[in-house]
Order: sequence, then structure tokens, then C-alpha cells
Amino acid sequence: QRRADQNQKEKKKSSFESLSPLFLQFLDCVWQLTQQFPTSFQFDDEFLLLIFDSISSYRFGTFMNLTEKERTECDIRQNTISLWTWVHYQSTQTSKDGTQKYQNSFYKQNPNKLHPFPNHVVFWSTLYLRYSKTSSIFDEKLGLLRSDLPYVTLSNSKMVFLPTLEWSHMTHIEEVDLSKNLLCYFPPCLLHLRRLRCLILQENFVALMPPELMSLMASNLPDLRILSLKNNNLDFLPGIELLSNLMSLDLSSNRLNKIPFGLAQLTQLEYLNLSKNPITTIDIRMGNMLGLQVLNLSEIMTGLPSTYQTQQLTDLTFDSVGRPLSDTFATDFSNLRSLSLINNKYDYFPQQLFSLPFLEKLALDNNSIICIPLEISQMSSLRTLSLANNQIQTISQAIGQMSGLTCLNLTNNHLVNLPLQLGFLSQLETLLLDGNPIKFPAKEVLISGTKAILTQLKSSLSGSVPVYRTKLMVIGQDNVGKSTLLRWVTKKKKLSNRLDELSTDGIDISEWSFTGEKISTSGTKAKVQIDVSTWDFAGQDLYYTTHQFFLSSRSVYLLVWKTTLPEEESKIEYWLQLISSRVPEAPIIIVGTHLDEATSSKESITRDLSDKYSRRFRNIRSFHVVSNLNQ
Repeated sequence: QRRADQNQKEKKKSSFESLSPLFLQFLDCVWQLTQQFPTSFQFDDEFLLLIFDSISSYRFGTFMNLTEKERTECDIRQNTISLWTWVHYQSTQTSKDGTQKYQNSFYKQNPNKLHPFPNHVVFWSTLYLRYSKTSSIFDEKLGLLRSDLPYVTLSNSKMVFLPTLEWSHMTHIEEVDLSKNLLCYFPPCLLHLRRLRCLILQENFVALMPPELMSLMASNLPDLRILSLKNNNLDFLPGIELLSNLMSLDLSSNRLNKIPFGLAQLTQLEYLNLSKNPITTIDIRMGNMLGLQVLNLSEIMTGLPSTYQTQQLTDLTFDSVGRPLSDTFATDFSNLRSLSLINNKYDYFPQQLFSLPFLEKLALDNNSIICIPLEISQMSSLRTLSLANNQIQTISQAIGQMSGLTCLNLTNNHLVNLPLQLGFLSQLETLLLDGNPIKFPAKEVLISGTKAILTQLKSSLSGSVPVYRTKLMVIGQDNVGKSTLLRWVTKKKKLSNRLDELSTDGIDISEWSFTGEKISTSGTKAKVQIDVSTWDFAGQDLYYTTHQFFLSSRSVYLLVWKTTLPEEESKIEYWLQLISSRVPEAPIIIVGTHLDEATSSKESITRDLSDKYSRRFRNIRSFHVVSNLNQ
């Protein structure tokens, strides 16, 4: 670089064409290395700033004159002081805190080669912006650094670097909040806060946390328990395993495309947020994090591996993932207390949720669910249920058995009537129904609040008599054994062989009664008589256009097909589509007949049917295959 020449008398002729920033670029490169390897250099940031200032300050003779000839003619060595002499003198002076000027207090001799991270060059803010005017907000908060408070809040202060203060004397500080600033790198002065327990660096521009820095944090910040790096520019995090005492880690809204390698070694971690990262794979070793209780994987690009051990998890957030629920629940979540599955395009109430016995809070907002099924009563521990912004048209009466429910959010659905059984929910404090075309209860009751709604529903139940009656609709192609199966189910006397071979004409309606069990909201059982109206539909193509007018929602559908025929000839797909479009919430039981004539086993047929139809038609309750000889 052009040396500063104090003897040059030319008038305004020192133009930028004669200057080259090579030396400045060299200093910048050295500074980048000190940030990526904070323990490998003996000098500190202040030393580099001193060199830069000495180029044009003429304070030292080191950078005077353009050539060695000119320096000899001016006798620079005798008439001026060398920068290096000054630095040596300063380094022998010890400050009050025991440190030596221009020396890196974190220096450790490193005999290994340094392998820089060329894609992680950051802005040298302490040089280029050191004279910029700090914001008035920061000036107001600066006094907190000199107080005896155990916390420091410098959020939203427009800082590009942390000011140089006597950080080594602030050992009382336990919490630092630097969120919503313009920091491009981890402020090394924080390493002096040996009692630090909580560090908030979210919403900055930090792009790299190198391994040497992680090692320094582990040795200098042994009490660090909470670390938030949310909304930065991190694309990998080497050495994170060194922070072995961490209990809470927030890495959301970064650029991570895979789980940091050492994350699985943080066995004390209880809270982990990896949401809003382009993660495509999850390390199965995360299952070793036996202390992990809260996990947020929203808006990532993969599901959990089936071998992942999750029994310890109590809180899982899996929003906006867009993957089949079976991929998410391929492992054990039996201890979950809170689960969020918002915005996942589910068009059914996930059956896997009914096997979570301790679940207390469930969020299924922004999906396409059309009904709340009968099995909802199995979720007896549920306290909060949110189903806002779905397409719910009906709610099962079984919801009245969820006696512990305190909050129910059904905002923006398609509900017209509320089930009277909601009146049984004596602990329900919040019922949100805005955005529904509800006709009952009346509008005047709805605007009066939750208590008025429940009172209205409960009073409508008083004096009513329960009726245990339903329909059994038997459908399918002709000559597949529908009538024979129905006679066997209802235990009616078998007809003659000749009549038994005749196909049903139109719809054959009959009555059937049997004794069942009634389970009250308190859990007590009582025997009751259940009356069933059986409808045996003719299977000929002639009746297809009229059958759809007799399909009703409060019915159980028995779809019968012949196992010796291809599924296409039995038109299983057609019947499932018809029922789902007309009465989407109605339960369906699929039964295959003539097993004795089939070439495949019962297990194989059932498995193939389940794989083909279960995911697409969620109202299918079970699959059965029967033999005409012994069943």
C-alpha cells in the first residue's frame, strides 16, 4: 500500500488513482481469521485498529515516505519512533484487571493448521462503523451495564458491535438480551461474564459460531443454560456438543439443512426449537437426548425416524410440515401433554391421536377436517382443543363425555347445529364459535357467551328420552353374498337354497334388535336394547342412480365384496367415493366374502385393502374377510 508521506507538499494531487487498499484488505483478512479462530492469535482487535490508524496518522515512522531511499534521506529511524517499539512497550504494561494491552486474553498455542471458512466472511464493524453515532435507545440502556442488576437488556438498540467496556468486572451478570440488533458475529467480550446463565442473540445476523468459540464458551461460561440463536444466518453449528450444560436451545429460523452433528450429545437439553429450517434429515442419535421434553420441528422438510425414542417428550410442535401423519407418528409419543399439528392439510381427525392417553392440549387449526368423530371420547385427559379454520360440519355426541375440557375453539368452520351433549361439559370455560353459520342455538344465545350456550344446550336435553336406534346399510355388487351375510349377522333363519340364490330387488328393509351396553359420562355401564333398521341394497347397475338418495349420515355402512373377483369388478372404489361424498362422517366396515374360494390368505387380503384405502377414506373403521363354509 502507498505509504503516507508527511513531506509531500503537492497541492490536491493525491487522488484516489494513486491509492490501493491492499494493506487494508490484508488487515481485514487477518481480522476475519481472528473471528473464526479466536484462540489462535496473540493479538486482539484493538491491535489491528492501531495498525490501520498508524498508516495515515504519522504518529510513528513505520509507514512514512514512499521508498526506502526517502526514509534514509529523512533519517526516519533516528527521528521517529517505530510502531513496533510502541506496541512492545505497551505490552509490558499491565492494566488494573491484570491484562496486557493489545494481547488476546483467550490465546492458546495451536500447532495445527488453520482451515478458514471462506463462505462466512462478515462485516468488520469495529473498524468501518466505530465512529458511527449510536442510537439514543442504546445510550439510555448503557447505564444498565454499570449497575448491579443481574441482567442486561440491550435489545432493539441498532448495535453493529458491542461497545468496549470493562466486561471482566461485570461478573455479577447472569442474563444478557441482545436481540433485534445488527450483530454479525458473536461478541467475544461476553466471554468474561462467567456467571452468565441466559444469552439471547435472536434476530441478528450471526452467520458462524466456530468450534474455537464453542470451546471458549464451554470453559468461560460454565453456567450457561439458555441460548437463543433464533432468526440468524447459521447454516451449520460445529462444536455445539461442547456446551454440555445447555438446557434450552433455540435454533429456529436459520439456514440449517441438517441437524448439527453434536446436538445428540446434549443430554441435559430439555427444550429444543429447530423450526423454520430447511432440514431434510434428522439424526437418529437425537433419540439419545433422554432429557428432551419440548421439541419444535415446524416447517422442516422431513419427519422423525421410526427408531427415534420419544417417550420422554411432553410437548411436540409439528406445524406446516405437510407430510402424512403416519410418518410423524411412526414412533412412540405416549407421554405427550401438548401437541400442535397446525396447517398440515389433514382432511380427517387423525386416528393416531386417540392413543395418546395423557394429551391435555391439542391444536389442529388450519386443516381441512370435516367432522369430530365418535372416538374423541377416548381423549379423556384433553383440556384444550383448537380446531379453528377447518371445514367441520358435524360434531359427534361423544364430545359430551370429555368432562375435563376447559377450552374449545371451533372458529371459522361450517357448523349449523351444536350437539346438545356439549351441555354436559360443566368445566368448559371458553367456547369460540365465530365464523360458523349456526342456526341452533339462536344468535341471541351465542352472543351471550359460553355459559349461556351451555345452559341452553343442557336445558334442551332435560325431558328428552334417549333413543338407541340406528341404520345398517348393506351395499355392494350383486351376487356377492350381501343378503346371506346380513341373515348371518342378524341370526335369522336361513331361506331355502333356491330363494337364497335370488338377487335382492330394490331395497329390502327389515328390523333387528340386540342387547348392548350404555356407558355414561361417569363411566358406569348399563344394558340397553338397540334397535337397528337393516337396509339391504340391490347390487344391480340399474339401481345405482337411486341408491344415493337413501344414504343417510346416522348409519353404519357394510360394504360387501367377493374376494374371488378383482376389486375393480366389485367397485369398492365407487362405493367408497359415493359414501364419502354424500355422508363423509358415516362409519364404513368392509367385508370380503367367499374366503374359502380365494387364492390369497385372510391376512394378505386384509393388509392389501388397508394399504390401498385406509389413508384415503378415513371413515373406514375395519376390514373383515369371511368364509361361506364355516362363518
